[in-house]
Amino acid sequence: PSNRGNDSNGPTRGFAVISDIVFTCTSQGVFRSDDNGSTWEARSTGLSELRTSGMIYAAPYLIVATPSGVFRSRNQGEQWENAGLEGIDARCIAAVGDVLFVGSNSQGMFKSVDFGITWQPVSNGLNSKTFRAIQSKGTTLFAGGGIGSGVSRSTDLGENWTALSNGLPIGSYRSFASDDDLIVAG
Repeated sequence: PSNRGNDSNGPTRGFAVISDIVFTCTSQGVFRSDDNGSTWEARSTGLSELRTSGMIYAAPYLIVATPSGVFRSRNQGEQWENAGLEGIDARCIAAVGDVLFVGSNSQGMFKSVDFGITWQPVSNGLNSKTFRAIQSKGTTLFAGGGIGSGVSRSTDLGENWTALSNGLPIGSYRSFASDDDLIVAG
């Protein structure tokens, strides 16, 4: 265990790394470690909701998804500002370059090309409006939907999605992991 300073009693839902600083989003806000996880400090100033669901680093911003929208920080979590989707229960976030993608709880998938100033729905071909996981691998996106929806893939920055079913059971997928060769859906 490596939780000194991280007082979250709930799940850790995401990690991001900027240089040698590690960030985690939890049910008690965002925490930052400057010593590879030996100690943690809360970094939630400006968040309207401490329950956080996913986070990424898309230079120059650290971005976090919350039940009350998306927030971003340009100073490594010292201060957060609203990055749109107010009132949307944002559950997962990914980026392809500087294009952001957010999956929500019951309101679909969204895309921003300006770091959250504006958002547009991107749901063509998706068979769910609830998403718990999204992962980019190169310029390809993978999204895990709600119960019974399985995994969908987009190769055109979210404009169109295709359900993946060849050997992949229909179910609720909540996480992805990848390396240079593989992607794993859980």
